[in-house]
Amino acid sequence: MTVRRDHGWETVVAAVRGWYLGGDVVDRARRLFFLVAVASTLLTAAPVEAEGGTQRGVMTAAVAVLIASWAHGYHRRSARRSADVADTVALVAFVGAAAEPSAVLGFLFWAVWFRSQYGSTRAAVLRCGAHLAAVAGGLALWWAMPTHTDPSEVTGLLGAFPVVLLGLAVARRVHTATSRIVRDQRREAALSALGAGVVGVVDPAEVVRVGMVTARELAAATPGLRLVLVRVRDGVADGDLRSGEWTTPIPGGPVPATLDGPLVSDADLDAAAGTRGTWTWFASPVPAGQTWLVAGGDGLAEEGHDAASLLNNHIALALNRCAAHATLTERASTDSLTGLANRGTFRDAVDLALLDGDGSDCVVLFVDLDDFKYVNDGFGHGAGDDVLRTTADRLRDVVGAAGLCARLGGDEFAVLLPATSAVVAEAVAQAVVDAVTTPLVVVTGVSQMVSGEVQVGCSVGVAGCGGVVGGVDEVVQRADVAMYSAKTAGGGVAVFGRRSAAAEAEAVLLRELAAATGRGEIEVHYQPVVDLAEDADDVSCSGMEALVRWNHPQRGLLAPGEFVTRAERTGAIHEIGAHVLDQACRDAAAWTVAGRPLTVHVNVSVAQLGDDRLLSVVASCLRRSGLPPEQLVLEITESMVLEAPDALRRVHDLAATGVRIAVDDFGTGYASLTTLRRLPVSLVKVDRSFVAGAIANPADLAIIEAVVQMAGRLGVEVVAEGVEEVGQAQLLAAAGAHHAQGFLYATPLPRAAFDEWLATRTPLTPRPTRRRTVAD
Repeated sequence: MTVRRDHGWETVVAAVRGWYLGGDVVDRARRLFFLVAVASTLLTAAPVEAEGGTQRGVMTAAVAVLIASWAHGYHRRSARRSADVADTVALVAFVGAAAEPSAVLGFLFWAVWFRSQYGSTRAAVLRCGAHLAAVAGGLALWWAMPTHTDPSEVTGLLGAFPVVLLGLAVARRVHTATSRIVRDQRREAALSALGAGVVGVVDPAEVVRVGMVTARELAAATPGLRLVLVRVRDGVADGDLRSGEWTTPIPGGPVPATLDGPLVSDADLDAAAGTRGTWTWFASPVPAGQTWLVAGGDGLAEEGHDAASLLNNHIALALNRCAAHATLTERASTDSLTGLANRGTFRDAVDLALLDGDGSDCVVLFVDLDDFKYVNDGFGHGAGDDVLRTTADRLRDVVGAAGLCARLGGDEFAVLLPATSAVVAEAVAQAVVDAVTTPLVVVTGVSQMVSGEVQVGCSVGVAGCGGVVGGVDEVVQRADVAMYSAKTAGGGVAVFGRRSAAAEAEAVLLRELAAATGRGEIEVHYQPVVDLAEDADDVSCSGMEALVRWNHPQRGLLAPGEFVTRAERTGAIHEIGAHVLDQACRDAAAWTVAGRPLTVHVNVSVAQLGDDRLLSVVASCLRRSGLPPEQLVLEITESMVLEAPDALRRVHDLAATGVRIAVDDFGTGYASLTTLRRLPVSLVKVDRSFVAGAIANPADLAIIEAVVQMAGRLGVEVVAEGVEEVGQAQLLAAAGAHHAQGFLYATPLPRAAFDEWLATRTPLTPRPTRRRTVAD
């Protein structure tokens, strides 16, 4: 059986140890000197003899008064004048009553050390002088007694005074050093707390509040330091002291913006702070006009200079983080081109509107610009951006604070009108149409010196949120459907639910289009691409372009212009595009096996180029068909690179798989040269508009020749589109174009008919193609 012993003494030792080692270094120094002073007093006074009982009583009372005075001062962390008077009287009494007055030196030295740890140096010197004067007075009383005739006691005691004064100097030096350490620790703790307090804070006002709390702590840790936050307004500066109570204006005008460094004493700051000193101005990041953090004061103010600089830097870093967060938040919630809310922000707003009650009183407007593509093609993308920005400004002017305007992407905008009746919503929609369709002047050309007037149409769909069960998507889809009803009718405003015969037919067509691929109604026709280097009488086919057709059960064969735009709008383009790509790869692979290794050109829509799945779709089609990647040419337009997110990166990823990239309708865009420089292009297809005018218009022929020469230097092949006459083909061949495509050779043909056409042509010996990279 184990007997448990009482270790209460260990608890006592631990408590005493904790008391002795507790506090900062100044507290521990004071505690040490207090204990030494008390111990030396008791040890010295005990054996000192007295000449009578009265003297012994006086000595004992004097020692008791000294120890009580020291204990009171230690407990109160100060040395009051009453304590100094008590010490003086007790020293006079002890020295006068002792048989050997020199015994007082046994504790006088430590008493001076202990008392020197409180108050200023001046107060410590005065206190030490009072102690020595008390000893001298007590010595005078002792010498006045007839029995005291030994002069050595007097001379020995007086001779020790310089040593006591030297001890005072050393003690004050120790106190100054330890106090500096404590002040540094307190300032470091305050700055560390500031750093921790502003982590994750994104509100500038909260950063400033925490910073001002730290400023007060720094000022409290540095006696004599004053920190002033000065704001310059209308040529007059005002500010707040660390107490936050100073509102006295500082005259003299604004501080120069370049001012940052020590200044001479400023009488106004001295008067406001209540002390004289040298002031240092720091350009403050506080967002309140022209703001300065001023540090200065008397005494130990210089100690706080570095702390004030660090305080200013901490606040600056925190406010920079706030600004960066605000910028990122704004970028994440707004459209960078127009400054309107972006798609995500708009969806969130509609979500909130639907959650507010039943959401039945909110209305969504879907705004689409008509024929915006012609602005980009005719005036350049810079002019197109101007039109989009102007449209955004006009939307803001019409809607005002009554709703939220957003740009969904491209030339599509949306407006949320909360708590709005149907009548008011239609009026707003009509006002939007009137404002947007007002002509505007745009600046065109690289030189930005040519201006022109443009006018775009506008179609607006109106959809209320009442009865919605599918959330945001259903509301936006309703407005989208209404917008296309308006577009079908030639523009203007259409309200969801008020379907005309045209709108009903459009809805039916969209449903049929969504099911067309699954029903096998999507077909691929081919138009040959011929080699212009051969004799015109013996045209050789080098490739073909895959062109989509919709074999509608009732309407017959529909050209792309009748359904591709609808497919892009509804998302059906992804399934249709994948089907066309797969069929084209399979047919080209079959012709290759049959001894006709032709390249196949497949158009990629902007919706496909903006889809992350495009790369895997292309790779899958090539793998299943066995077609070599270099025989597949993907055609894109210049505008796609600017409109589709991440389009540039995705084009480079596609080229890295081995497929070739062609730029369709080349020459009509604003940034044709930039396109060739940024993209890994292997072919350019000269737009049919230049080919059509090549014979009659020398300018068109000159453009074609310039494109051919430029492409030749870049190692890019040229295909001329829309060739319908022999004369056009001859001019193109003379200009140096590599290939041609058009009705002169064949219209787009189904697979079987293209086989028959191909059988009548001389097989072309494939020539090596040079793949150009951006590095070229």
